[in-house]
Amino acid sequence: MTAGGFKDLWRAKRFKEMGLTPLFDVAGEFTFRATHHLRTYRGNVEEPHEHIFRAKVLLGTSGTDEDGIAFDFLEFERILDEVKAEFHEKNLNEHQLFLEFNPTAEYLATAIAQLVKNQLPENPKVHSIQVELWEKENFSVIITFLP
Repeated sequence: MTAGGFKDLWRAKRFKEMGLTPLFDVAGEFTFRATHHLRTYRGNVEEPHEHIFRAKVLLGTSGTDEDGIAFDFLEFERILDEVKAEFHEKNLNEHQLFLEFNPTAEYLATAIAQLVKNQLPENPKVHSIQVELWEKENFSVIITFLP
């Protein structure tokens, strides 16, 4: 492919003309420290304990805007900062989202995805939200939503 051909490929209006729909995953990560305990864990109540959680959020997008941007990094950073603030240095059991649910990694990943979705500007190009949440260094849970 020539440099000119590459340039044509990346012009957003050319994707459609060429019969292509590029799919981009825009990724952002954040960490937060939080305390929790499972109210029911194998028939017992856990002792409160702390984790340093790591969350990776992927926005699945189709195409780019006229500037060649799938989703603006600055906007994404703002959204993730707001989501992090919901949980950082908090007791998850006292958070309104977990008053009726065990604050498991699965529910926490779901809550993060929902909060990201609620913060997204109207953007028809975003077709999926995926959250991977690590509660321990080598163990994570992944959830994918199709908004």
